[in-house]
Amino acid sequence: MFPFSYVLIAVITYEFFSQRKLKVLFLNFFVIELVFALSRMNYGYFVHIGGSELEYNDVLLGVLFVLSILVLIKNPRIPQKTSNISMLLLLTIFIGMLLCNIFPANVAVIDYNHSWDMYMRGFTSEMQPVAFSMQSVLMFIRVLIFVFVLNIAYLLFNEHEWVDIAKKVYKYLKGLIVYGVIEIVLKYALHINVNLYLNDFFGRGISTGGGVERLQGICREPSYYALALFNFMALSTALFYIEQNSAVKRKIRNWTIVSALIGIFTTSFSFMICIVALMLMWLYLANTYSSGRMFKVSIGICIVVCLAILIISSPFFLNFAMHSNITVLERSVQSVVQIKKAFTNTLIPGEDFSSEASRLGGGVITLKAGFARPLLGLGIGTTYCVTGLICIFANIGFIGLYLWIKLLFEVYGKNVSKMMTALLLLPVLFTNDLYTLYDTAYLLLIPIISIAMKERRKWLAEGQ
Repeated sequence: MFPFSYVLIAVITYEFFSQRKLKVLFLNFFVIELVFALSRMNYGYFVHIGGSELEYNDVLLGVLFVLSILVLIKNPRIPQKTSNISMLLLLTIFIGMLLCNIFPANVAVIDYNHSWDMYMRGFTSEMQPVAFSMQSVLMFIRVLIFVFVLNIAYLLFNEHEWVDIAKKVYKYLKGLIVYGVIEIVLKYALHINVNLYLNDFFGRGISTGGGVERLQGICREPSYYALALFNFMALSTALFYIEQNSAVKRKIRNWTIVSALIGIFTTSFSFMICIVALMLMWLYLANTYSSGRMFKVSIGICIVVCLAILIISSPFFLNFAMHSNITVLERSVQSVVQIKKAFTNTLIPGEDFSSEASRLGGGVITLKAGFARPLLGLGIGTTYCVTGLICIFANIGFIGLYLWIKLLFEVYGKNVSKMMTALLLLPVLFTNDLYTLYDTAYLLLIPIISIAMKERRKWLAEGQ
């Protein structure tokens, strides 16, 4: 174990001995888990057992699962709305996993023991046939725990409590922004590779990467840090529209601006997508446009994006960008080019290696593999890529993806609009992985944004 492992043990011990009320104990651990999830604090691992890592997040989810069972024993009435969809989702995943064990799809993928980076470097043997493994069982258990915690959270908390939880989490997440400023000073002004110290404190996980030149927070890589900043800004957006005090609203807005500026230093294509999604969220919640006009604006943005892709992928602009010495521009151009090559089957492992090729090209290849079993998927835990929604589809199919979205956004989120659903999911179309399927960050973002939308409608109805 590493120093932070003992810190986490101390926190868990303190909470268990300092609280006697079960709901308060669940709430406290729920807040801690949300801070971990929204900040994507997945640098290193709690303990290494054999060839597997037990992450800090796994420990907290395990504690929440035990507390969820105790809550259910004390109050055995899970709402039927969430429980029915939850059971259908778990059943769909289980059937897909069973089919994978009996009749695996005849298609090659990158599994959890192999690497897209190595494949793109030319090691094509990294691509393996779809096969059932213990990884499938572990992933299913994680989803089971996630769904269980979701149902208990839905049961326990009302709107006022959700707002209080959001404010607590938001207060702790400000540390993410403060650390971002510190990391900029350490990396760019003092040229200190802070990752060396993080390795000693948190441990270095199998997938933990990053170097001295790019920001990555307490995350495995810059793209995950970009998603953490998006989570913070999405939470800020919701609290901005819930909060009544104008002075507090100004502070929230300022924190949001600072976090956006920090995100630029990640030089991540994923962060560019996050910023687009966030601006559309602000526009949507501001209700500057009617639903019809908002749809037209969205279509207009899509057309502009398509035209931008055509321009960026042109030889002239490509040559300009690659000689511009502007990192963000170079990476954005590389991203568009790699997506284009992946769709046109012109991506050549060994020649087209880059972070973008691994992420976006790998996502397109995984998407194509997923169509071998489009309804139930190839089987949970069988294939890996660093594009969340595509990874979910490939693993559990269209049916599983539909039930997951319906459970989170329509039932648990109490009818979050389709537009807001799309905006919240836009970043994980370009980053994250199968972790998206059981990402507890959604357990706060979705209800708090639903409350923000409700408060905004009420505010507009009163003619303010």
